[in-house]
Amino acid sequence: MLGLGKGRISILSQLHEQGHFAIIFGHCLSSNSKDYGFMFIGEDFDYPRCLTWLLTEVIYGNHEQSLLGRNQPFVLDSGATYTHFLDPLYQQLLTKIAEMPLQKVPGDDVYPDCWEDTRPFTSISDLRNLFSSLYLKSGNGQGLEIPPENYLIIMEDGDVCLAILNGFAHGMNNFNLIGAISMQNVMVVYDNEQQQIGWAPVIGCTQPLNCPP
Repeated sequence: MLGLGKGRISILSQLHEQGHFAIIFGHCLSSNSKDYGFMFIGEDFDYPRCLTWLLTEVIYGNHEQSLLGRNQPFVLDSGATYTHFLDPLYQQLLTKIAEMPLQKVPGDDVYPDCWEDTRPFTSISDLRNLFSSLYLKSGNGQGLEIPPENYLIIMEDGDVCLAILNGFAHGMNNFNLIGAISMQNVMVVYDNEQQQIGWAPVIGCTQPLNCPP
């Protein structure tokens, strides 16, 4: 276990006090089981130009008429497997999905909200053909895309279930949580120098972001 928090006991704070690194770290989680992704400590590229900062809106399908929530409080936690939305954001997402020609089916204790199509879901392309991406948009209009494979899971029987869980049902009352499943193929930077979090898509998470000039 490697402590990367803001406290003085963390390895990041200790290295900073010794003059080695800025109090900045980032990671990228790969969706490919053969790739491990990467993590870095310190500042080794012009990251402020490369990243989107500050979440404010949640949109389904990247259309303003599909706005699910504005000024939403979020926490990014790669140590949590699933993403959690609070009501009414969670219920509004369910309403959007219910507009599609899918049959709601019983889920289980982990995934309570599931659907079936006329044929079993078998691949990511099946998801993308029916479901839209979620966009967490910032004040400057840029957004973090959460594609269907980053918030849905295909079950063994071919049903598809929502991997965004009800935050209230899991004891969360004050904020929405973006878990590891929704961070796949996204580089996330935790900048404790400026007290901000930024992100950028990175295909495959095989190497750090190549920031364009």
